[in-house]
Amino acid sequence: MNAPTGPFDAAAPTRHRFTGAAVEAMARAGVFHPDARLELIDGELLDMPPEGPAHSRVKIRLANALIRKIGPEVMVAPEAPLRLSETDQPIPELWLFPARLDAADVRGADVLLVIEVSLSSLAYDLGPKAALYARHGVAEYWVVDVDGARTHIHCKPDGDSWAEVRIADASETLTPAALPGLALRLQDFLS
Repeated sequence: MNAPTGPFDAAAPTRHRFTGAAVEAMARAGVFHPDARLELIDGELLDMPPEGPAHSRVKIRLANALIRKIGPEVMVAPEAPLRLSETDQPIPELWLFPARLDAADVRGADVLLVIEVSLSSLAYDLGPKAALYARHGVAEYWVVDVDGARTHIHCKPDGDSWAEVRIADASETLTPAALPGLALRLQDFLS
């Protein structure tokens, strides 16, 4: 039997850290509700808020536009786990990667673009999530602020932050650095 090694504080929360393999095993065993929206961040399982109609509408329109506009050399992963490390596996709305790779093998430096569509989670997406993607070397990260009708564009990861961050209004044409032939305007997805 293992005895506690330090003082016990009954008021302090107990944190349980997981790996991606452990979470996948729990999911296969039926531990989680099938509709649960869980992300593994720094070894902790986070329950993400449910999507509302505006969030879903923008995400679906954006995913369809990306699939239509990019060529066969790029894959679009809609709401698929992005395995940045064994303990960091967020599920962004959309992420793009070279088609020559299998999605399960993609790591941060392989990702061409991550897009989060944000309503209730804007502060989280611009704070901890932005730091997470930068730390793992994602080339470019967009946060679509549905209520604000603008996109926060993060480029050139530098440690836990980004060397370039700017905000584009809904009428501005956006082009990811890794995909110079792709042009999108947020206003086309909001109405």
